[in-house]
Amino acid sequence: MLLPKPLYANIIDSYTPRNNIVFHALAGRIDANGGTTLSSGIASAISLFTAGGRTDVLKYIIMLTDREGSYDTALTKRAADHGIVIYTVGLGSSILTSVLTSMAQGTDSSTQNYVGLIKNYVVQELRNNNGDLSRLKFDPNSSRNIVNNYVNQFPTSPYPVFTEKSNLALSLAIHAFHGHNITVKDFKINGNQFSGKLAFHFYDHFGLDADDEINFPGFMDWFTLQHFKLFNGKYVPFITTIDYELPFSGSVN
Repeated sequence: MLLPKPLYANIIDSYTPRNNIVFHALAGRIDANGGTTLSSGIASAISLFTAGGRTDVLKYIIMLTDREGSYDTALTKRAADHGIVIYTVGLGSSILTSVLTSMAQGTDSSTQNYVGLIKNYVVQELRNNNGDLSRLKFDPNSSRNIVNNYVNQFPTSPYPVFTEKSNLALSLAIHAFHGHNITVKDFKINGNQFSGKLAFHFYDHFGLDADDEINFPGFMDWFTLQHFKLFNGKYVPFITTIDYELPFSGSVN
């Protein structure tokens, strides 16, 4: 457990198995003195994982902050390189959301790989077609949707999937997205240079389907409430949405 200070992070307990009683006691030792440097807290947390110990365990950092703070983005890549997933929690209204969002997104390799794949394909298509956005438009009544066809050509789907080994929390909350749409924002062409943003809107229903593992009484009740026809759709699952933006740029051939 770490406490960020203006120029350093104070480790108040080493990385050892603890029960809830001990965690409550440790939490009581955290105070709100000092400034807010996110870098020191993240760097110290990464060091706890990389200093040695077991390599066959899931690695998570939960960053809680109530202020805007300085942060070295190189630490996000360092965490990702070591298989460490960062979760961020902003407390109050004085936080810098963009920093916390990029910190969390940067260690989500499954989504990063997918949006990077789409970005590279979009840039290549725009480069080869004089920046013509109309080629990328999705038409549900047509089979000539080049982005959708590109993704579907892979023998193994590149779509983001969260597993217990890669991201335990999201494997339970999402596992795999039900669908998404992609919008091009702020698109500009200046001479032979183009730029813009890809806005991904992922969504998933937090429900149970027939092929899910329904082995426990609570899950059986959950499935019954969702699917039993006599309830007439009263207990529908809620929808989880995730928005992800990625800038792109290039030049036409």
